Amino acid sequence: MGGVKMSDYAQLTHRLGEARRVLFPAEQNFLGALMVRSSAWDEATPLDEADFSDELHGKIYRAIRTLKTEGKESDIISVAELLERWGDNELPYLGQLASATVGHVVPSLNTIKRYNMLKRVVGFAHEAIAIAVQQDDPFTLAEHIQQAAIQLTETAHVDEFRHVSDTVMTALQDLDRRYHSGNALAGLSTGFPGYDSRTGGIKPAEVTVIAGASGMGKTTFAYNIAEHVALSGKTVLTISLEMSDVQLGLRHLASIGGVGLPEMQSADVPENSWSGLTVATAKLRESRMYTVNASSLTPARLASLARACKRKHGLDLLVIDYLQLMSSEKRNASDYERTSDCSRAVKLLAKELNIPILLLAQVNRSALTGADKRPQMYHLRDSGGIEQDADVVTMLYRDCVYNPQTQMRNVAEIITRKCRMGEPGTDYADFEGRYSRFKAKPAEWVPEETVELKVVNDGRTIKSGKFGR
Repeated sequence: MGGVKMSDYAQLTHRLGEARRVLFPAEQNFLGALMVRSSAWDEATPLDEADFSDELHGKIYRAIRTLKTEGKESDIISVAELLERWGDNELPYLGQLASATVGHVVPSLNTIKRYNMLKRVVGFAHEAIAIAVQQDDPFTLAEHIQQAAIQLTETAHVDEFRHVSDTVMTALQDLDRRYHSGNALAGLSTGFPGYDSRTGGIKPAEVTVIAGASGMGKTTFAYNIAEHVALSGKTVLTISLEMSDVQLGLRHLASIGGVGLPEMQSADVPENSWSGLTVATAKLRESRMYTVNASSLTPARLASLARACKRKHGLDLLVIDYLQLMSSEKRNASDYERTSDCSRAVKLLAKELNIPILLLAQVNRSALTGADKRPQMYHLRDSGGIEQDADVVTMLYRDCVYNPQTQMRNVAEIITRKCRMGEPGTDYADFEGRYSRFKAKPAEWVPEETVELKVVNDGRTIKSGKFGR
């Protein structure tokens, strides 16, 4: 290893100065977002007043934090009134901050945190030099530097510790918001009422795994949810590793326009169906639905795409099709290691961006053996740590795939095997394959349990029938 020159420390200090150039506008954008968007506070991890390079910015943040702690709104007027009680009249500048807000809160927050961490690293470097100059005993020197390094890493994670009262207050505020808004769901509606009631909707920072054997309709189900969310005014990003743009486009047209896939595949669309395609195209054009057709996808590439989408367009839901096709950052990783690394990265990304993620996954071949082919949780065990990383695991099953004579020919079972904040169980939907869509069955619908009952007399069947419940 080469020796460390004084010019290296000068270069490190120079980097700190360069980072400071983007810090001031990041602080402005961060504070403006906290006052303009009430939801921005939920996306931000706590800071200290001293983390801001500008004294006034620190005071404004303290005012916002005080209002939020008291359960009040942190709009411009409320912040200005509190600052005025503290002896500062800053209403004009607060208006300037609000008008200068150009993006989401997380990138600006990360800029502030990176600068403060870099400032601590530079301070650590100078402190290490000072200790080395004053200390003759190399073992004592090493101990001093080790203690300083421990303190440095502890400050990097200080924001991970929150008092339980803070988390309870956050939960109560969320409950109060949903109670008074009339929207009981904690997350986004999927368009399947029974499933929403069971899971509470697809919630920020959570990963919902949609699993099943090939041909069960995982992609169709996930994209139906994506369409529902996008057409309700939210921003959705779908990343497909399996289908082309044309295939994805035709699925959307079939689902929303009600035009059969076979007709579109053969370009034999009836005259009266073109209006449906026109309506579907108009709806999708007005939506905020974005798609990436990726030939390969590593966790780093996934994070880059999601962050870019959130920065440019906002992001309320991310759909990944599917886990086993993702690539690992590691060379020579086993399939188990690869899927474990990827599922963990997906969970961390959901928490970082505070968004729900739908992650599609194949079940292993053992699900195809046995009389009952409904997938179970253990059919995911060869798929790395997905069982642990997922907040919700939903498995699809259509009996007609294996039993063509079944009485539930077009019925799909939406089986929720794991739900951290809800109740596992089964919901039902009609599968309309030609239109690439599922349609939820009424909540009171239950499948018939049909059995063949024969009354035999002297070897002759004298009564036969099917009896349902």
